[in-house]
Amino acid sequence: MRVPRPDHEKWIREHFPEELQKEDFDFLFWGVYYLEDGLSVMQVGDRRPDEVLYKAKDEEDLKWWLLDFFCYRHADSNVLKHEKNVTWRWCRDDVKKNHWRYIEHRHYDYNTLENQRLVRYDLYLKNLKRASFPEDYFRKKVEECTDIMNLLFQDPHWGYDYENLRFIEISDSVPTDYEKFEYKNPKYTTKVVD
Repeated sequence: MRVPRPDHEKWIREHFPEELQKEDFDFLFWGVYYLEDGLSVMQVGDRRPDEVLYKAKDEEDLKWWLLDFFCYRHADSNVLKHEKNVTWRWCRDDVKKNHWRYIEHRHYDYNTLENQRLVRYDLYLKNLKRASFPEDYFRKKVEECTDIMNLLFQDPHWGYDYENLRFIEISDSVPTDYEKFEYKNPKYTTKVVD
């Protein structure tokens, strides 16, 4: 069965801001369907068995979950469109001898290594806020996204500006993944862009 059902789609559209009410639900919910109980949502497995995404307690719970799902899928499908408006200080360029090479921007929005999650989560959280979710639910999702954004940093690097609905840098901490700060080493910089 198609997701969301017509009555759910109407409810979701009513809770979304005007500019997003005309979004293509078929695209955003591609690969998702209901089980016969009407409260379990499944996702078609690409190279694995289908999996249960969510089992709702009741119709109301299901509608709120679908609205959250819609907010995330909408953000995910718009990352590339919005990412071009963000300049990172360090961007991956290519790989040579098993090491990434980086481009350094002298003028930038964020003083760290590029991360598509930032744009995705910014859009997702804005969608949640504008979609009439309760404040405590919104704040819980902000904490979850901020924790994920800070996973690779020794000290928290990202905070959230609740007034402007966007992530902000709160430290000069750098990622500590397997690259071991190589992007700050001049021998790994392929070019500098003003």
